[in-house]
Amino acid sequence: TSPNSACSARGARRRALCPAPCSPFVMKAVGRAAAAVALVALLIAGPRAGATVAGDVGPGPGAAHCLLSTKTKLTKASGYQLETSRGSVLAQLAGDRSAEADRLKHTAASLQKLAVGVVEGTEALSETQREVLKDIRQEMDQISESTDTDHKENQDQVDRARDNLVACDTAISGSEAAASTSSSEESAHATCRTEEEQLLATKEASCAAYESACSSLNAPSCMQNLASLQEGSEFDTIQECVAQISTWSSPTNASLTEKRAACAKDREAYERKIETCGRAQGSFEMAFCNYRTALTGGCSNYTQCRSSREAEQRQLHEEVRVAEKGRKSSSVAVQLIKCFLGVIEASAEEQPQRLEACRGTDEFSTSHLNIEYHEAAPAQECDTSPVENYPCHQEWLADRYQKQPWYSKAPTTACIACKLAGSAATSTSTPTQEAAPTLALVISDVVSSGASNAAVEVEEVTGQSIKYATNRDRWSYALNGLQSLQGAKLIRGDNDKSTGDQAFKVNVPVTVVV
Repeated sequence: TSPNSACSARGARRRALCPAPCSPFVMKAVGRAAAAVALVALLIAGPRAGATVAGDVGPGPGAAHCLLSTKTKLTKASGYQLETSRGSVLAQLAGDRSAEADRLKHTAASLQKLAVGVVEGTEALSETQREVLKDIRQEMDQISESTDTDHKENQDQVDRARDNLVACDTAISGSEAAASTSSSEESAHATCRTEEEQLLATKEASCAAYESACSSLNAPSCMQNLASLQEGSEFDTIQECVAQISTWSSPTNASLTEKRAACAKDREAYERKIETCGRAQGSFEMAFCNYRTALTGGCSNYTQCRSSREAEQRQLHEEVRVAEKGRKSSSVAVQLIKCFLGVIEASAEEQPQRLEACRGTDEFSTSHLNIEYHEAAPAQECDTSPVENYPCHQEWLADRYQKQPWYSKAPTTACIACKLAGSAATSTSTPTQEAAPTLALVISDVVSSGASNAAVEVEEVTGQSIKYATNRDRWSYALNGLQSLQGAKLIRGDNDKSTGDQAFKVNVPVTVVV
Protein backbone atom coordinates (compact mmCIF):
# COMPACT_ATOMS: atom_id res chain seq x y z
CA THR A 1 0.00 0.00 0.00
CA SER A 2 1.15 3.51 -0.68
CA PRO A 3 1.78 5.78 2.28
CA ASN A 4 -1.22 7.90 1.28
CA SER A 5 -3.44 4.80 1.30
CA ALA A 6 -2.19 3.94 4.76
CA CYS A 7 -2.93 7.46 5.87
CA SER A 8 -6.39 7.47 4.26
CA ALA A 9 -7.39 4.51 6.39
CA ARG A 10 -7.09 6.77 9.43
CA GLY A 11 -10.08 8.91 8.39
CA ALA A 12 -10.82 12.31 6.85
CA ARG A 13 -8.66 14.28 9.27
CA ARG A 14 -5.69 11.97 8.59
CA ARG A 15 -6.25 12.35 4.85
CA ALA A 16 -5.90 16.10 5.27
CA LEU A 17 -2.53 15.53 6.90
CA CYS A 18 -1.10 13.45 4.05
CA PRO A 19 -0.61 15.78 1.09
CA ALA A 20 2.36 13.91 -0.36
CA PRO A 21 3.90 10.43 -0.33
CA CYS A 22 6.20 9.59 2.57
CA SER A 23 9.93 9.52 2.05
CA PRO A 24 11.41 6.11 1.11
CA PHE A 25 13.38 6.38 4.37
CA VAL A 26 10.14 6.07 6.31
CA MET A 27 9.16 2.89 4.50
CA LYS A 28 12.27 0.98 5.59
CA ALA A 29 11.64 -1.71 8.20
CA VAL A 30 13.24 0.24 11.04
CA GLY A 31 13.10 -0.88 14.67
CA ARG A 32 11.27 0.92 17.42
CA ALA A 33 14.36 2.88 18.39
CA ALA A 34 14.86 3.94 14.76
CA ALA A 35 11.19 4.90 14.56
CA ALA A 36 11.64 7.09 17.63
CA VAL A 37 14.67 8.75 16.03
CA ALA A 38 12.66 9.42 12.89
CA LEU A 39 9.75 10.80 14.90
CA VAL A 40 12.02 13.18 16.78
CA ALA A 41 13.79 14.22 13.59
CA LEU A 42 10.49 15.03 11.91
CA LEU A 43 9.15 16.56 15.10
CA ILE A 44 12.06 19.02 15.15
CA ALA A 45 12.43 19.46 11.38
CA GLY A 46 8.71 19.98 10.77
CA PRO A 47 8.52 23.64 11.86
CA ARG A 48 11.64 24.41 9.79
CA ALA A 49 10.41 22.72 6.62
CA GLY A 50 8.13 25.61 5.70
CA ALA A 51 5.20 23.34 4.74
CA THR A 52 1.70 24.17 5.90
CA VAL A 53 -1.45 22.04 5.88
CA ALA A 54 -4.81 23.73 6.05
CA GLY A 55 -6.91 23.03 9.10
CA ASP A 56 -4.03 22.19 11.43
CA VAL A 57 -2.31 24.27 14.07
CA GLY A 58 1.37 24.96 13.36
CA PRO A 59 3.53 24.40 10.29
CA GLY A 60 4.70 21.25 8.64
CA PRO A 61 3.04 18.29 10.45
CA GLY A 62 2.38 16.22 7.36
CA ALA A 63 5.53 14.15 7.28
CA ALA A 64 5.29 13.28 10.96
CA HIS A 65 1.72 12.09 10.66
CA CYS A 66 2.43 10.08 7.57
CA LEU A 67 5.14 8.31 9.55
CA LEU A 68 2.69 7.60 12.32
CA SER A 69 0.28 6.01 9.89
CA THR A 70 2.81 3.41 8.78
CA LYS A 71 4.81 3.06 11.99
CA THR A 72 2.73 0.26 13.45
CA LYS A 73 3.30 -2.01 10.46
CA LEU A 74 7.01 -1.26 10.39
CA THR A 75 7.62 -1.91 14.07
CA LYS A 76 5.80 -5.22 13.76
CA ALA A 77 8.26 -6.24 11.09
CA SER A 78 11.13 -5.12 13.32
CA GLY A 79 9.64 -7.05 16.22
CA TYR A 80 9.62 -10.19 14.13
CA GLN A 81 13.29 -9.72 13.29
CA LEU A 82 14.14 -9.38 16.97
CA GLU A 83 12.04 -12.42 17.83
CA THR A 84 13.75 -14.67 15.34
CA SER A 85 17.18 -13.45 16.41
CA ARG A 86 16.81 -14.68 19.99
CA GLY A 87 18.15 -17.96 21.28
CA SER A 88 20.96 -19.37 19.23
CA VAL A 89 21.64 -16.01 17.45
CA LEU A 90 22.32 -13.96 20.58
CA ALA A 91 25.39 -12.35 19.03
CA GLN A 92 23.21 -10.79 16.33
CA LEU A 93 20.79 -9.62 19.00
CA ALA A 94 23.68 -8.02 20.88
CA GLY A 95 24.58 -6.09 17.74
CA ASP A 96 20.96 -4.99 17.35
CA ARG A 97 20.93 -3.85 20.97
CA SER A 98 24.11 -1.85 20.53
CA ALA A 99 22.71 -0.09 17.47
CA GLU A 100 19.42 0.47 19.29
CA ALA A 101 21.23 2.04 22.25
CA ASP A 102 23.04 4.44 19.92
CA ARG A 103 19.79 5.44 18.27
CA LEU A 104 18.12 5.96 21.64
CA LYS A 105 21.01 8.14 22.83
CA HIS A 106 20.56 10.25 19.69
CA THR A 107 16.83 10.49 20.46
CA ALA A 108 17.54 11.54 24.06
CA ALA A 109 19.97 14.25 22.89
CA SER A 110 17.41 15.59 20.39
CA LEU A 111 14.62 15.61 22.98
CA GLN A 112 16.88 17.39 25.44
CA LYS A 113 17.41 20.19 22.92
CA LEU A 114 13.66 20.32 22.30
CA ALA A 115 12.92 20.38 26.04
CA VAL A 116 15.39 23.23 26.57
CA GLY A 117 13.75 25.19 23.74
CA VAL A 118 10.27 24.60 25.23
CA VAL A 119 11.41 25.71 28.69
CA GLU A 120 13.22 28.74 27.32
CA GLY A 121 10.26 29.68 25.11
CA THR A 122 12.04 29.31 21.79
CA GLU A 123 9.97 26.27 20.77
CA ALA A 124 6.17 26.19 20.48
CA LEU A 125 4.63 22.76 19.91
CA SER A 126 1.63 22.19 17.66
CA GLU A 127 -1.08 19.66 18.46
CA THR A 128 0.39 17.39 15.81
CA GLN A 129 3.78 17.54 17.45
CA ARG A 130 2.24 16.74 20.82
CA GLU A 131 0.63 13.66 19.27
CA VAL A 132 4.05 12.65 17.97
CA LEU A 133 5.41 13.02 21.51
CA LYS A 134 2.71 10.66 22.77
CA ASP A 135 3.75 8.13 20.16
CA ILE A 136 7.38 8.50 21.20
CA ARG A 137 6.37 7.71 24.79
CA GLN A 138 4.46 4.66 23.54
CA GLU A 139 7.56 3.58 21.63
CA MET A 140 9.62 3.90 24.82
CA ASP A 141 7.07 1.84 26.77
CA GLN A 142 7.20 -0.84 24.09
CA ILE A 143 11.01 -0.83 24.12
CA SER A 144 10.98 -1.21 27.91
CA GLU A 145 8.54 -4.11 27.64
CA SER A 146 10.64 -5.76 24.93
CA THR A 147 13.77 -5.23 27.01
CA ASP A 148 12.15 -6.94 30.01
CA THR A 149 11.02 -9.83 27.80
CA ASP A 150 14.50 -10.28 26.35
CA HIS A 151 16.00 -10.10 29.84
CA LYS A 152 13.69 -12.86 31.09
CA GLU A 153 14.42 -15.04 28.07
CA ASN A 154 18.17 -14.63 28.55
CA GLN A 155 17.85 -15.48 32.25
CA ASP A 156 15.85 -18.57 31.32
CA GLN A 157 18.57 -19.59 28.86
CA VAL A 158 21.28 -19.11 31.48
CA ASP A 159 19.25 -21.18 33.95
CA ARG A 160 18.71 -23.91 31.37
CA ALA A 161 22.44 -24.03 30.63
CA ARG A 162 23.03 -24.64 34.35
CA ASP A 163 20.36 -27.34 34.46
CA ASN A 164 21.78 -29.01 31.35
CA LEU A 165 25.18 -29.15 33.00
CA VAL A 166 23.73 -30.65 36.18
CA ALA A 167 21.90 -33.21 34.03
CA CYS A 168 25.28 -34.66 33.04
CA ASP A 169 25.42 -36.21 36.52
CA THR A 170 22.78 -38.70 35.43
CA ALA A 171 25.43 -40.35 33.24
CA ILE A 172 27.23 -41.42 36.43
CA SER A 173 24.18 -42.16 38.54
CA GLY A 174 22.94 -44.52 35.82
CA SER A 175 25.61 -47.04 36.82
CA GLU A 176 24.39 -47.18 40.42
CA ALA A 177 21.49 -49.45 39.53
CA ALA A 178 23.84 -51.76 37.60
CA ALA A 179 26.22 -51.82 40.59
CA SER A 180 23.35 -52.72 42.91
CA THR A 181 22.22 -55.52 40.58
CA SER A 182 25.76 -56.87 40.35
CA SER A 183 26.11 -56.84 44.15
CA SER A 184 22.78 -58.62 44.57
CA GLU A 185 23.72 -61.28 42.02
CA GLU A 186 27.09 -61.78 43.73
CA SER A 187 25.38 -62.26 47.10
CA ALA A 188 22.90 -64.69 45.57
CA HIS A 189 25.75 -66.67 44.00
CA ALA A 190 27.73 -66.77 47.26
CA THR A 191 24.64 -67.93 49.15
CA CYS A 192 24.04 -70.62 46.56
CA ARG A 193 27.63 -71.87 46.80
CA THR A 194 27.41 -71.97 50.61
CA GLU A 195 24.23 -74.05 50.33
CA GLU A 196 25.97 -76.24 47.76
CA GLU A 197 28.78 -76.81 50.26
CA GLN A 198 26.24 -77.77 52.93
CA LEU A 199 24.39 -80.11 50.60
CA LEU A 200 27.69 -81.77 49.69
CA ALA A 201 28.33 -82.45 53.37
CA THR A 202 24.80 -83.82 53.80
CA LYS A 203 25.15 -86.06 50.75
CA GLU A 204 28.52 -87.35 51.85
CA ALA A 205 27.17 -88.15 55.30
CA SER A 206 24.06 -90.00 54.13
CA CYS A 207 25.88 -91.93 51.41
CA ALA A 208 28.65 -92.80 53.86
CA ALA A 209 26.04 -94.14 56.25
CA TYR A 210 24.57 -96.27 53.48
CA GLU A 211 27.99 -97.61 52.48
CA SER A 212 28.89 -98.29 56.10
CA ALA A 213 25.65 -100.20 56.68
CA CYS A 214 26.30 -102.28 53.60
CA SER A 215 29.84 -103.00 54.79
CA SER A 216 28.78 -104.18 58.26
CA LEU A 217 25.67 -106.33 57.88
CA ASN A 218 26.27 -108.48 61.01
CA ALA A 219 24.55 -111.43 59.38
CA PRO A 220 23.90 -114.64 61.54
CA SER A 221 27.02 -116.83 61.67
CA CYS A 222 25.07 -119.94 60.69
CA MET A 223 24.67 -118.49 57.23
CA GLN A 224 28.29 -119.42 56.55
CA ASN A 225 27.62 -123.15 57.38
CA LEU A 226 24.18 -123.42 55.88
CA ALA A 227 25.32 -125.44 52.85
CA SER A 228 27.15 -128.04 54.98
CA LEU A 229 24.16 -128.33 57.27
CA GLN A 230 22.05 -129.20 54.29
CA GLU A 231 24.48 -131.94 53.26
CA GLY A 232 24.41 -133.42 56.73
CA SER A 233 20.64 -133.45 56.86
CA GLU A 234 20.68 -131.44 60.06
CA PHE A 235 17.21 -130.22 59.43
CA ASP A 236 16.45 -128.79 62.84
CA THR A 237 19.63 -126.77 62.78
CA ILE A 238 18.79 -125.56 59.31
CA GLN A 239 15.38 -124.43 60.47
CA GLU A 240 16.84 -122.61 63.44
CA CYS A 241 19.36 -120.86 61.10
CA VAL A 242 16.65 -119.80 58.70
CA ALA A 243 14.71 -118.39 61.64
CA GLN A 244 17.76 -116.33 62.66
CA ILE A 245 18.20 -115.14 59.07
CA SER A 246 14.55 -114.09 58.92
CA THR A 247 14.80 -112.18 62.16
CA TRP A 248 17.91 -110.37 60.91
CA SER A 249 17.08 -109.72 57.26
CA SER A 250 13.78 -107.89 57.59
CA PRO A 251 14.97 -104.89 59.69
CA THR A 252 18.35 -104.92 57.98
CA ASN A 253 16.68 -104.67 54.59
CA ALA A 254 14.43 -101.84 55.78
CA SER A 255 17.41 -99.96 57.18
CA LEU A 256 19.45 -100.39 54.03
CA THR A 257 16.50 -99.34 51.87
CA GLU A 258 16.06 -96.17 53.96
CA LYS A 259 19.76 -95.30 53.88
CA ARG A 260 19.98 -95.93 50.16
CA ALA A 261 16.99 -93.64 49.52
CA ALA A 262 18.49 -90.93 51.73
CA CYS A 263 21.78 -91.11 49.86
CA ALA A 264 20.04 -90.93 46.49
CA LYS A 265 17.87 -88.03 47.60
CA ASP A 266 20.79 -86.02 48.98
CA ARG A 267 22.86 -86.74 45.87
CA GLU A 268 20.06 -85.48 43.61
CA ALA A 269 19.60 -82.32 45.73
CA TYR A 270 23.33 -81.66 45.59
CA GLU A 271 23.51 -82.12 41.82
CA ARG A 272 20.51 -79.81 41.30
CA LYS A 273 22.20 -77.19 43.47
CA ILE A 274 25.35 -77.41 41.34
CA GLU A 275 23.25 -76.58 38.28
CA THR A 276 21.45 -73.77 40.11
CA CYS A 277 24.72 -72.28 41.31
CA GLY A 278 26.14 -72.50 37.80
CA ARG A 279 23.26 -70.38 36.54
CA ALA A 280 23.69 -67.98 39.49
CA GLN A 281 27.37 -67.71 38.62
CA GLY A 282 26.53 -66.84 35.00
CA SER A 283 23.97 -64.25 36.13
CA PHE A 284 26.54 -62.66 38.43
CA GLU A 285 29.22 -62.55 35.76
CA MET A 286 26.85 -61.03 33.21
CA ALA A 287 25.58 -58.52 35.80
CA PHE A 288 29.15 -57.50 36.59
CA CYS A 289 29.89 -57.08 32.88
CA ASN A 290 26.80 -54.89 32.59
CA TYR A 291 27.99 -52.89 35.60
CA ARG A 292 31.40 -52.45 34.01
CA THR A 293 29.83 -51.28 30.74
CA ALA A 294 27.51 -48.88 32.58
CA LEU A 295 30.29 -47.41 34.73
CA THR A 296 32.98 -47.04 32.06
CA GLY A 297 30.44 -45.86 29.50
CA GLY A 298 28.83 -43.52 32.04
CA CYS A 299 32.20 -42.01 32.94
CA SER A 300 33.03 -41.52 29.28
CA ASN A 301 29.62 -39.98 28.58
CA TYR A 302 29.91 -37.80 31.68
CA THR A 303 33.29 -36.45 30.55
CA GLN A 304 31.96 -35.71 27.06
CA CYS A 305 28.74 -34.21 28.45
CA ARG A 306 30.60 -31.95 30.88
CA SER A 307 33.04 -30.82 28.21
CA SER A 308 30.40 -29.93 25.62
CA ARG A 309 27.94 -28.35 28.04
CA GLU A 310 30.60 -26.34 29.85
CA ALA A 311 31.65 -24.98 26.45
CA GLU A 312 28.01 -24.22 25.61
CA GLN A 313 27.56 -22.46 28.95
CA ARG A 314 30.70 -20.35 28.49
CA GLN A 315 29.64 -19.30 25.00
CA LEU A 316 26.12 -18.52 26.17
CA HIS A 317 27.41 -16.45 29.10
CA GLU A 318 29.65 -14.44 26.78
CA GLU A 319 26.80 -13.69 24.38
CA VAL A 320 24.29 -12.91 27.14
CA ARG A 321 26.75 -10.52 28.83
CA VAL A 322 27.00 -8.57 25.59
CA ALA A 323 23.21 -8.53 25.25
CA GLU A 324 22.82 -7.57 28.93
CA LYS A 325 25.17 -4.61 28.50
CA GLY A 326 23.24 -3.45 25.42
CA ARG A 327 19.90 -3.74 27.23
CA LYS A 328 21.17 -1.67 30.13
CA SER A 329 22.45 1.03 27.78
CA SER A 330 19.07 1.09 26.04
CA SER A 331 17.25 1.19 29.39
CA VAL A 332 19.29 4.19 30.57
CA ALA A 333 18.56 6.02 27.31
CA VAL A 334 14.84 5.16 27.49
CA GLN A 335 14.60 6.45 31.05
CA LEU A 336 16.35 9.67 30.01
CA ILE A 337 13.99 10.06 27.04
CA LYS A 338 10.98 9.63 29.32
CA CYS A 339 12.49 12.17 31.67
CA PHE A 340 12.70 14.82 28.92
CA LEU A 341 9.23 13.87 27.70
CA GLY A 342 8.02 14.55 31.22
CA VAL A 343 9.61 18.03 31.01
CA ILE A 344 7.76 18.82 27.78
CA GLU A 345 4.46 17.41 29.07
CA ALA A 346 4.63 19.24 32.41
CA SER A 347 3.06 22.58 33.20
CA ALA A 348 5.09 25.72 32.55
CA GLU A 349 5.65 26.12 36.29
CA GLU A 350 7.06 22.61 36.72
CA GLN A 351 9.15 22.50 33.54
CA PRO A 352 12.34 24.25 34.78
CA GLN A 353 12.56 22.10 37.89
CA ARG A 354 11.97 18.91 35.90
CA LEU A 355 14.57 19.90 33.32
CA GLU A 356 17.18 20.43 36.02
CA ALA A 357 16.26 17.04 37.52
CA CYS A 358 16.84 15.35 34.17
CA ARG A 359 20.14 17.15 33.69
CA GLY A 360 21.26 16.32 37.21
CA THR A 361 20.60 12.59 36.90
CA ASP A 362 23.98 10.93 36.45
CA GLU A 363 22.80 7.36 36.45
CA PHE A 364 19.50 5.52 36.13
CA SER A 365 18.96 2.18 37.82
CA THR A 366 19.38 -0.94 35.68
CA SER A 367 19.58 -3.48 38.50
CA HIS A 368 16.30 -5.04 37.35
CA LEU A 369 18.17 -6.11 34.20
CA ASN A 370 20.97 -7.92 36.03
CA ILE A 371 21.46 -11.50 34.84
CA GLU A 372 22.26 -14.09 37.51
CA TYR A 373 25.05 -16.23 36.08
CA HIS A 374 25.79 -19.69 37.47
CA GLU A 375 29.30 -20.99 37.86
CA ALA A 376 29.75 -24.59 36.83
CA ALA A 377 29.97 -26.90 39.84
CA PRO A 378 33.20 -28.89 40.12
CA ALA A 379 33.14 -32.03 38.01
CA GLN A 380 32.43 -35.22 39.92
CA GLU A 381 35.12 -37.83 40.23
CA CYS A 382 34.25 -40.84 38.15
CA ASP A 383 36.09 -43.85 39.62
CA THR A 384 36.30 -46.92 37.38
CA SER A 385 38.65 -48.86 39.68
CA PRO A 386 35.81 -51.14 40.95
CA VAL A 387 35.62 -52.65 37.44
CA GLU A 388 39.30 -52.56 36.57
CA ASN A 389 39.30 -56.37 36.89
CA TYR A 390 36.32 -58.20 35.49
CA PRO A 391 35.07 -61.74 34.84
CA CYS A 392 37.64 -64.32 33.73
CA HIS A 393 40.64 -62.17 34.62
CA GLN A 394 42.79 -64.07 37.09
CA GLU A 395 42.72 -61.30 39.70
CA TRP A 396 38.94 -61.14 39.49
CA LEU A 397 38.56 -64.94 39.76
CA ALA A 398 40.82 -64.98 42.80
CA ASP A 399 39.00 -62.15 44.59
CA ARG A 400 35.46 -63.16 43.75
CA TYR A 401 35.76 -66.97 43.87
CA GLN A 402 38.98 -68.64 44.90
CA LYS A 403 39.44 -66.70 48.13
CA GLN A 404 35.87 -67.33 49.30
CA PRO A 405 35.36 -69.82 52.16
CA TRP A 406 33.01 -72.00 50.13
CA TYR A 407 35.31 -72.40 47.11
CA SER A 408 37.18 -75.56 48.20
CA LYS A 409 33.95 -77.54 48.57
CA ALA A 410 31.87 -75.72 45.93
CA PRO A 411 34.19 -74.71 43.07
CA THR A 412 32.85 -72.58 40.24
CA THR A 413 32.23 -73.70 36.69
CA ALA A 414 33.63 -72.19 33.47
CA CYS A 415 33.64 -68.38 33.52
CA ILE A 416 31.70 -66.29 30.97
CA ALA A 417 33.87 -63.42 29.72
CA CYS A 418 32.56 -59.92 29.05
CA LYS A 419 32.01 -59.04 25.41
CA LEU A 420 33.84 -55.77 24.89
CA ALA A 421 32.87 -53.33 22.16
CA GLY A 422 35.21 -53.61 19.20
CA SER A 423 37.06 -56.69 20.46
CA ALA A 424 36.55 -60.38 21.05
CA ALA A 425 37.44 -60.50 24.74
CA THR A 426 38.35 -64.02 25.80
CA SER A 427 39.83 -65.77 28.78
CA THR A 428 42.70 -68.23 28.41
CA SER A 429 41.07 -70.64 30.80
CA THR A 430 37.36 -70.26 30.05
CA PRO A 431 35.12 -70.14 26.97
CA THR A 432 33.37 -66.94 25.94
CA GLN A 433 29.64 -66.52 25.57
CA GLU A 434 28.42 -66.13 22.02
CA ALA A 435 26.81 -62.77 21.39
CA ALA A 436 23.09 -62.93 20.71
CA PRO A 437 21.90 -61.52 17.38
CA THR A 438 20.98 -57.82 17.64
CA LEU A 439 17.29 -57.05 17.19
CA ALA A 440 16.11 -53.72 15.81
CA LEU A 441 14.22 -51.68 18.40
CA VAL A 442 10.50 -51.48 17.65
CA ILE A 443 8.29 -49.10 19.68
CA SER A 444 4.53 -49.53 19.60
CA ASP A 445 1.35 -48.60 21.49
CA VAL A 446 2.77 -45.20 22.49
CA VAL A 447 0.62 -43.22 24.95
CA SER A 448 1.56 -39.68 25.99
CA SER A 449 -1.16 -37.80 27.83
CA GLY A 450 -1.45 -34.11 27.11
CA ALA A 451 -3.88 -31.66 25.57
CA SER A 452 -6.87 -33.14 23.78
CA ASN A 453 -5.90 -34.77 20.47
CA ALA A 454 -2.27 -33.69 20.92
CA ALA A 455 0.21 -35.15 18.46
CA VAL A 456 2.68 -37.83 19.61
CA GLU A 457 5.83 -38.50 17.58
CA VAL A 458 8.74 -40.96 17.73
CA GLU A 459 12.03 -39.71 16.26
CA GLU A 460 15.54 -41.15 16.24
CA VAL A 461 18.30 -38.98 17.70
CA THR A 462 20.78 -38.37 14.88
CA GLY A 463 22.36 -35.03 15.81
CA GLN A 464 23.35 -32.87 18.78
CA SER A 465 19.80 -31.58 19.37
CA ILE A 466 16.22 -32.52 18.68
CA LYS A 467 12.81 -30.86 18.78
CA TYR A 468 11.40 -30.87 22.32
CA ALA A 469 7.58 -30.88 21.98
CA THR A 470 5.08 -31.37 19.18
CA ASN A 471 3.46 -28.00 19.88
CA ARG A 472 6.73 -26.03 20.03
CA ASP A 473 8.96 -24.89 17.17
CA ARG A 474 12.27 -26.69 16.76
CA TRP A 475 14.54 -23.68 17.20
CA SER A 476 13.11 -22.06 20.33
CA TYR A 477 12.52 -25.29 22.25
CA ALA A 478 15.07 -28.05 21.76
CA LEU A 479 16.86 -30.75 23.74
CA ASN A 480 20.60 -30.17 23.33
CA GLY A 481 23.86 -31.98 24.07
CA LEU A 482 22.68 -35.39 22.88
CA GLN A 483 26.09 -36.73 21.84
CA SER A 484 25.78 -39.74 24.15
CA LEU A 485 22.26 -40.63 22.96
CA GLN A 486 22.88 -41.06 19.23
CA GLY A 487 20.52 -43.71 17.86
CA ALA A 488 18.11 -43.41 20.79
CA LYS A 489 14.40 -42.94 20.13
CA LEU A 490 12.67 -39.80 21.44
CA ILE A 491 8.98 -40.13 22.31
CA ARG A 492 7.73 -36.56 21.86
CA GLY A 493 4.36 -35.36 23.10
CA ASP A 494 3.02 -31.85 23.52
CA ASN A 495 4.13 -29.45 26.26
CA ASP A 496 0.99 -29.85 28.38
CA LYS A 497 1.88 -29.56 32.08
CA SER A 498 -0.74 -32.01 33.34
CA THR A 499 0.12 -35.54 34.45
CA GLY A 500 -1.24 -38.73 33.01
CA ASP A 501 -0.36 -42.03 31.41
CA GLN A 502 2.99 -42.26 29.68
CA ALA A 503 3.45 -45.71 28.16
CA PHE A 504 4.87 -47.68 25.27
CA LYS A 505 5.78 -51.23 24.27
CA VAL A 506 9.17 -52.42 23.01
CA ASN A 507 10.45 -55.70 21.63
CA VAL A 508 13.84 -55.61 23.43
CA PRO A 509 15.02 -54.38 26.86
CA VAL A 510 15.67 -50.63 26.90
CA THR A 511 16.90 -47.90 29.23
CA VAL A 512 14.41 -45.05 29.64
CA VAL A 513 15.80 -41.53 30.15
CA VAL A 514 13.23 -39.06 31.51
